[in-house]
Amino acid sequence: IFKIKSNSHFIIDNELRMLGTSYGAYFIFYIKDKHNVSFTGKGLIYGDTEFHQSMPYTTGIPPFYGEWGHIFNIRGGSNFLFRDLTLGYNWGDCICAGPLTRQTSAGKLEILDSPKDVYIDNLKILYARRNGISIAAKRAQITNCHFEGNGNYMRGETNLGTPPRCGIDFECDHIDDFPFIGNEEVMMSNCTFKNNAYDISSTKANTRDYGKIAVTMSDCTFESSLRLNQTFWIAFNNCYIPSITDAYDVWYYSNYLFFNNCNFGTLNPYYVLSA
Repeated sequence: IFKIKSNSHFIIDNELRMLGTSYGAYFIFYIKDKHNVSFTGKGLIYGDTEFHQSMPYTTGIPPFYGEWGHIFNIRGGSNFLFRDLTLGYNWGDCICAGPLTRQTSAGKLEILDSPKDVYIDNLKILYARRNGISIAAKRAQITNCHFEGNGNYMRGETNLGTPPRCGIDFECDHIDDFPFIGNEEVMMSNCTFKNNAYDISSTKANTRDYGKIAVTMSDCTFESSLRLNQTFWIAFNNCYIPSITDAYDVWYYSNYLFFNNCNFGTLNPYYVLSA
């Protein structure tokens, strides 16, 4: 683990490849409550999915388990930049940005801070076992990125992908108890998607009474289904959307979804009527 300090700028023009591990969780770069941090360069950073060692069965796909193998783990803080890099082949998410939390003495979860001002530009995000990006942040921009193979990593004839298995996940864990930690002013534009299990996932994304657009996606061409389940306040502008699915056993309705000048492939009548 590289524990990053505030006011740091890393230029990566070479290759960083993680050795195989049996751990179900790791962070290559851990950025906790830091400010003004940037990673740029033409290099690549790969996790260990290709060489991950087998573990006795606990959860997940035997003999593999875990989903917390992140290249970048961001908890709270502000002003982050990621540009021009190639990321991939990691056990969990390439980039995970979410709230900074702690357990109180009474054992309850306390939210301390959400990450703010996250800029992700011109990245290639490849074959993460879970998601290319998971994000719950305020004021974030994802532009000109290419998402390929996320959630679809194969070893032999075994697909090692672990849910939600998508290019980007607009994720709001704990939002039922802490509605202020959801995505806010998040924009994604000019991104391409190829061979992901799902291109977008958004479940319990922002509360239904949020009252304004939380996430806007513009000028993106999707190839795989979008997982929208109990999703609110998301807008799509000038996008091609092959299909919408839920990928859960139980469908929960969504609302306040806006599709402006979008083209659709197929719409499953069950999901449309249920919604």
